[in-house]
Amino acid sequence: MSCPYAHEKLLSWVDEIASLAEPDAVHWRNGSAEEYDRLVQVPIDAGAIERLDGAKRPNSYLALSDPGDVAGVGDRTFICSERDPTNNWRDPAEMRARNLGP
Repeated sequence: MSCPYAHEKLLSWVDEIASLAEPDAVHWRNGSAEEYDRLVQVPIDAGAIERLDGAKRPNSYLALSDPGDVAGVGDRTFICSERDPTNNWRDPAEMRARNLGP
């Protein structure tokens, strides 16, 4: 799709970032309903989301995280901050000392 904009700084920036990131394609959004339908169909086809009942929840989709995703496993997810402890809070110094790695 060709760029619908004539803003030279924008075009230059997109070219610069694209040369660094080497994407398969650059898509310029036009905001149309057809474009929305095409873009939302990609994760539907991949099984990442599913369309909800349009009568009850128009334009709504269900996306579930992978059960093996560590962010969804509460006993292995910690919030480390100097202030404002929340659920599963751990002192940052304690966690650094444990040296859990990536």
